Amino acid sequence: MKTKEEILDFLEKNNCNQELINDVKGFYGYYWIAKSYKKHGAEFTELALKQDKAKDVWGVYRIARSYKENGVKFTELALQQKQAKDGEDVYKIAESYKENGAQFTQLALQHEKAKSGNDAFWIAMSYERNGIESTELALQQKQAKNGWDAFWIALSYERNGIESTELALQHEKAKYGEDVCNIARSYKENGVKFTKLALKQDKAKRGWDVYKIAESYKENGVEFTELALRRGKIKKLVFWSLVLCFFVYKLI
Repeated sequence: MKTKEEILDFLEKNNCNQELINDVKGFYGYYWIAKSYKKHGAEFTELALKQDKAKDVWGVYRIARSYKENGVKFTELALQQKQAKDGEDVYKIAESYKENGAQFTQLALQHEKAKSGNDAFWIAMSYERNGIESTELALQQKQAKNGWDAFWIALSYERNGIESTELALQHEKAKYGEDVCNIARSYKENGVKFTKLALKQDKAKRGWDVYKIAESYKENGVEFTELALRRGKIKKLVFWSLVLCFFVYKLI
């Protein structure tokens, strides 16, 4: 294991990033570099230390990990991309080349919504798993703010169909990709009537809530589901009434 002084000497000799040199001098700086040497090996750590994108010790750690896990070829390719602003971006882009393939990763990197390595990864995964047509359709939606959202909307198009997904996209509670997918799933599996009823409930804050409430309407009936929803409200009302009585008693 190299000492802190040896690492700093290596950085100086290789004209490495000044921000990185300052970070290594810090309290936790040496810890992350030493950990990288131990986990990823000297070859990959020193290769990472030389990269301009390795602006801090965490960046070095992630790039060295990418060399080891994703391979030198994919990591070098990732380092060339405009979205690779730091070590985290580099890792996710290289991971995408490895997991989703070069074709889908390059396609994802060309899209304006691929602003980070993580976005590129999820858009490429969507191209690979959900298909180009569904992904392109998903990327056009306002709820597709990033790659993760786009992946879930495209998944919804594939699993729940265009009609159910388009219906879900119109509702104000479909704020994120996962919400869209779960509301669309509810339209498909629980029916439009029960899903619309569920969407009116205060407890239906996210798409998964909508799905489960609609499922209850379908399986347990409207009467019992409404009763269950009211019981929750009554319990909350009783609690706050007791709190108010306590404060009134204290004032008296």
